[in-house]
Amino acid sequence: MKKSLFVFLIIVMVAFTSCKKPNKNNNDSVDYKKDTTLDEKKDKEQGTKTGSDKEDAKMNSANEDNKTDNSKSNHSEGSTKTENNKSNQSEGSNKTDNNKADSSKDSGKSSQEEIDIKKMYKDGVYYENKAVVLTYHHISSKPFSSITISPERFESDLKMLRDNGFNVISLRQVLNSMEGTKPLPKNAVAITFDDGIESFYKYAYPLLKEYNMPAVNFVITSRVESYSPSSNDFNPLSKNEIKEMYDSGIIDIQSHSHEGHDYVVIGPENKMGGKLAYKIYNPKDNTYETDESIVKRVTEDLNTSRRLIYEYTGSYPDMICFPFGNYNKRLVELSKKCGYKYFITTAIGYNKYNSKSRYVLRIRSGDSNLTSEKLFKNIVYCANDIKPNSTNTKK
Repeated sequence: MKKSLFVFLIIVMVAFTSCKKPNKNNNDSVDYKKDTTLDEKKDKEQGTKTGSDKEDAKMNSANEDNKTDNSKSNHSEGSTKTENNKSNQSEGSNKTDNNKADSSKDSGKSSQEEIDIKKMYKDGVYYENKAVVLTYHHISSKPFSSITISPERFESDLKMLRDNGFNVISLRQVLNSMEGTKPLPKNAVAITFDDGIESFYKYAYPLLKEYNMPAVNFVITSRVESYSPSSNDFNPLSKNEIKEMYDSGIIDIQSHSHEGHDYVVIGPENKMGGKLAYKIYNPKDNTYETDESIVKRVTEDLNTSRRLIYEYTGSYPDMICFPFGNYNKRLVELSKKCGYKYFITTAIGYNKYNSKSRYVLRIRSGDSNLTSEKLFKNIVYCANDIKPNSTNTKK
């Protein structure tokens, strides 16, 4: 009996020592193929508005009755699929990542990744007849969220674009090229900001003027209407700030909805979804919003946003950036009826000359754990369909 027990203990010890601990995920860099989202609990802890930071949540192709949710959304062109992986990041990791981003400020030397890419593209032409559109949200020295970057990081990005031969053009120029009316310059990049946050006016706008690089900001007009002066970097833009930037000719102002940038209950078990894309669910009697109700509600929201942006700028917007990337056939059709012609998504990819598409694809550029060097690589990889960590050569 003792001998059997001894043998059993030896076997258990060998099995235990042979077990390996799982590797921790390395979140120091952002894969351009990933579309991450913030943790809602952390947003509340940091004092942000409900749903206001979840700008790159899953793009959903919703059925009329809201019974399908959080699935991959196919564009009408059927050309692009998005990968939607949630990234849960702690407050501590945000601070660490922001420090890393700040340390990436231009030092006058090329990183090894830049050198390697330049060897692949010795003529300095990384891609042609394509445009990569960048997605930013918030700029602040304080880490509000994982999609907040420092002013130094943003300037480092602009220097990277300038020093590596990228041609920063307006999103309007990208749209014109997609229509086939005007060609694209080589290495074309466009800059977009979502949410209409006042930090854009304080930090991004002066730098964009200095570097002579255009950008577009998609504003949430209900928040502009409720503006009051504050030193908080998360404050919305004011009407006067919007007017000044638009009149400069370097900043375009387009719609991110009026009151549609919120999550609502869209199904049993507290299933949540974007307010514009889904019918609201009533858990008390297990019923959904009627067709008539959602059409009326969404139409009023889209029309209000257009009207107010016209009051701010003197021009009606024709681009709608779908909150949280949530949209479906119904929302697209209602947007068209309200006067919107182009649809800005969170789908990842490049935009091709003469594609005739009305859907703009983008890549993440404003994540706090991304560096300018990584962004350089992500732009080139995206435009050439090279997967991260791939050994693919120039196409």
